[in-house]
Amino acid sequence: MDASTDAIGISSAKGKHFYQNASFDDLLGDIGSDPPSTIYTNEKVGREIFSTIMNGAPWVGEVEMNGKDGNPLIIFLRAYPVKDSDGNVRRLVGVHTNITKQKRTEEELTNFKQAVDASTDAIGMSTAHGDHYYQNAAFDDLFGNIGNDPPSTIYADEKIGREVFEAIMGGIPWIGEVNMYDKNGKILNIFLRAYPIKDDDGNIRRLVGVHTNITKQKQTEEELRKHREHLQELVTERTRELQESEARFRQISDNINDVFYLYSNDYKTVYYVSPGFEKIWGKNIQDLYDNPWIFTESIYEDDRQRVEAFKKRILASLNFNDAAIEYRILNADGNIRWIQDEMFPVYDLTGKISRIAGSARDITRRKNIESALRSSREKSRDLSRYLQRAVEDERIRIAREIHDDLGQTLIAMKMNLVSCRNKLPDHLDPLFETALNMELTIDQMIQSIKIMISDLRAGPLSDLGLEAAIEWLANNFFKDSGYDTRIELNTKSVEIDPNRGMALFRVAQESLTNIVRHSNATVVTVSLFTKNKQAILRISDNGSGIADTSALPNDSYGIMGMKERVGFFKGNLTIESNEKSGTTITATISMND
Repeated sequence: MDASTDAIGISSAKGKHFYQNASFDDLLGDIGSDPPSTIYTNEKVGREIFSTIMNGAPWVGEVEMNGKDGNPLIIFLRAYPVKDSDGNVRRLVGVHTNITKQKRTEEELTNFKQAVDASTDAIGMSTAHGDHYYQNAAFDDLFGNIGNDPPSTIYADEKIGREVFEAIMGGIPWIGEVNMYDKNGKILNIFLRAYPIKDDDGNIRRLVGVHTNITKQKQTEEELRKHREHLQELVTERTRELQESEARFRQISDNINDVFYLYSNDYKTVYYVSPGFEKIWGKNIQDLYDNPWIFTESIYEDDRQRVEAFKKRILASLNFNDAAIEYRILNADGNIRWIQDEMFPVYDLTGKISRIAGSARDITRRKNIESALRSSREKSRDLSRYLQRAVEDERIRIAREIHDDLGQTLIAMKMNLVSCRNKLPDHLDPLFETALNMELTIDQMIQSIKIMISDLRAGPLSDLGLEAAIEWLANNFFKDSGYDTRIELNTKSVEIDPNRGMALFRVAQESLTNIVRHSNATVVTVSLFTKNKQAILRISDNGSGIADTSALPNDSYGIMGMKERVGFFKGNLTIESNEKSGTTITATISMND
């Protein structure tokens, strides 16, 4: 009993443990006097077993117990009662066989078999001598019944099959691709993993083959290979076309005066710059390749910070909607040149910006012409302003002379005529009537002269101010004419200087004159107001408008005069008109110089 490899323990008839052999010590350790409470992982099961044998019946079966290291063990237990000659239970004997490793092996084999059966790979097994004896469901589906000599049945080339089996029967795994017949006789591409299974002594016990059908994969690889070859042909052809295109591009870019450049999308690498860089900047092209931002060193100091900020903004946002800028550079000869620089993106096949291209053009000549034109326009505007003022001064002078000479002469004539009329005898009544009619005629002439003087001097403007003058002008134009005149004035919060007031007054005078002459209107609206530091005069009517305002003659002296008057004060004149809704003239003048 002491030499047994099984763990043997003995208890009294009442279940008190009192003996255990060496194997028991090694397996379960010191378990005390009450085994159900110490070695059974489930004490209830232990009590049931002891109750059975204490009542005289044996108990045989598998049960889980705690090993002396505390780990659970699976024990095959044979528990017996030992009886005396009268049939009374005298002892309880338990023989414990540790089958933990065996059960785990069985479990692993079960799991392995389930995995093999469920595998989508075709798995077959043969004896150490090569006799086929097992195949899973996937093997059945792929190869069918292959007999007991696989090399002669499923290998498309039996010689290769023999070589595979010879290798694994010799203890060497074989892994590779091989052609095999499926159960319908069709040749398949199979990826084979064949292994020998050895026992603990290194002897080959089984041969296992794992077969993966890679026929579709191989077909796909072949199609991909053909596509790659075709794609490579296309790439080669496209590369050739691009090389030819690049050569043509270089021929063009190398022979133009503009600077064409190509940068990386982070502006840290220059891929190309045309020779125009050396012509305009006066720097070596290699310097730009070495330092992509060296071009900014030549930018005029007043413009440099603005240009650098502009470039960095474009690089940060990658928004090229407004990617053009003009700036000055100081070239190697010390001359200032004007540059127009425009950037635009270059996209790759995925739609991402891979490069940033651009062109820099020398626009110095254009800028000089623009400057000369501006100077000429300023001179022309100054001359026109001078002439307008001269005209106004001449109007005032003429009005003064009419008042001083013609007006006083007419008044003297009237006084003399009245004096003569009063001295006529009563028998000269016809002559009296004639003198009286002459007096009335002189009065009418004097009144006409007053109106003429007022028009020449813009009298209401100097006497009453702009708002009252505009109101007087509108009422005077349409007095007793049947027009519905609407006047809206709102400039009292802002003082309009006399020169600007005169310009608006003359625009109103010309506009109202045109309405009377051409529009056939019934309603006239005159508005004068200020907004955003601007004085705005708007005159509209409901008369017969103009179908196409773009057809208005540019050399119309009336329109030209109005535009020039408001232009002196950084203003503008707009005319909106159509045949159905009449005409609106809007004059806007800046309140600031």
